[in-house]
Amino acid sequence: MAVGSQVRPATSGAAWTLYLALRDEPSPARVMALAQWLRQHPSHTVSFDAALTLWALSGAALQGRAPLAAHRGGTGRLLFDALHHCPCHENAERLVGWLADDPARVRQLDAALTGWGLAQSGPVGERCRVRVPPG
Repeated sequence: MAVGSQVRPATSGAAWTLYLALRDEPSPARVMALAQWLRQHPSHTVSFDAALTLWALSGAALQGRAPLAAHRGGTGRLLFDALHHCPCHENAERLVGWLADDPARVRQLDAALTGWGLAQSGPVGERCRVRVPPG
């Protein structure tokens, strides 16, 4: 994902705000607001991917070393993977369409994002553990 200069701060903030609003209170209206915003400009898709990626990595950091199996797979993960690898309008529409069918699926997406973030960070706890010699 090429974030950097392609994502304007205003669009990143809007993506973040729209996703958190949907996450906090899943509803068809919030899914539609996200869908309408994504259709406004091609850069919004990249911003949405950046917001989801940030959420995934921060969720993984907060989750720590939870069993990764609990966060693997599922449609949400597949749709996020597609969007992340190719942040195009079609992939964003697929993800939002899946959420529109049942806005409560944002919880599944949340778990999938955490799983993705954990997979990116690897075995954090093991490699960060400091061994103190006895005595």
